[in-house]
Amino acid sequence: MTKIFISYAHEDEELRKELEKHLSELKRQKVVTIWSDEQIRPGEELDSAIKKELESADIILLLVSPDFLASTYCREIETVKALEQRQTRGSVTIPVILRPCDWQRAPFGRLKALPKDGNPVVQYPSRDEAFLEIVKALGDEVEAHNNKAQTSADLGSVWASQRVPAPTHLPAGSHKEVKMANSPKRRVFYSFHYEPDNWRASQVRNIGVIEGNRPATDNDWEIVKRGGDAAIARWLRTQMEGRTCSIVLVGTNTANRKWINYEISESWSQRMGIVGIHIHGLRNRDGFTSTRGENPFSYVRVPRTRTLMSTVVKCYNPPGRDSTAKYNWIASNLSAMVEEAIAIRNQF
Repeated sequence: MTKIFISYAHEDEELRKELEKHLSELKRQKVVTIWSDEQIRPGEELDSAIKKELESADIILLLVSPDFLASTYCREIETVKALEQRQTRGSVTIPVILRPCDWQRAPFGRLKALPKDGNPVVQYPSRDEAFLEIVKALGDEVEAHNNKAQTSADLGSVWASQRVPAPTHLPAGSHKEVKMANSPKRRVFYSFHYEPDNWRASQVRNIGVIEGNRPATDNDWEIVKRGGDAAIARWLRTQMEGRTCSIVLVGTNTANRKWINYEISESWSQRMGIVGIHIHGLRNRDGFTSTRGENPFSYVRVPRTRTLMSTVVKCYNPPGRDSTAKYNWIASNLSAMVEEAIAIRNQF
């Protein structure tokens, strides 16, 4: 079943209700569930309820109007999260243009909108006609999503039946190196918060399917720091030379650190691919995992458009019940994540 989240300004509540009436047949057939903040129970915490539903949504509808664009919550929280989900989970984000407004300048302005050609619902001779057009398009999207989910489930069942149980401990360098057939290793730059995450980062660096920059020693860093910010920036640019992608290994406190932000911005300026991977679920030297940190790309903007980089760059949270499962997921997908990041950067 496909989960649909509706983001809207309360000034457009009547139009939202009309849309939900037109979606009632899909609900009755039990192919979709629909959620809006109207369903928050008395006494329930608003932000956490909305965040929970957004993070689990398959399709996110942005009901766009002048009031939606003027709403800080719709524009700066729900829209940003929706675009992040589009990158990290593959959620489908669809702007639905209710009333005339300057929506093309918004971060979602490049997405295909409904109704057709982004014509506002209220300008149709009949609103029912506009909503029917929207529902037909959504029906096609829901069918495609459900078919894709079934295919993934089928493939997952086959993979699970053939998999070999993973070892419970993977010391650095002990696993077999995996290479893509007939494909040279990509040279990448690793960005991470050194002191708390070096042990976790080393696990990813040692996977072997790509070639990382030489890790700095404590002594290297102390020498570079003596030269001040300019020397640090020069040293980081040197480390990035000849690299095609930057991998930001995200720990609990990685986001919004001065030099992490610099490395992200400089990577973009050098036309490198960029991808984030949460590593809090990997065990540290003492065998402990940590708590998930914020998305670091939510603190850096794309230079030309000034949109948040989190709406463009993907940041993955590896699935799995324990450190070994998360490690195995990273090892299996690292090359693909790098190639995808490079392809995304080449679009700009």
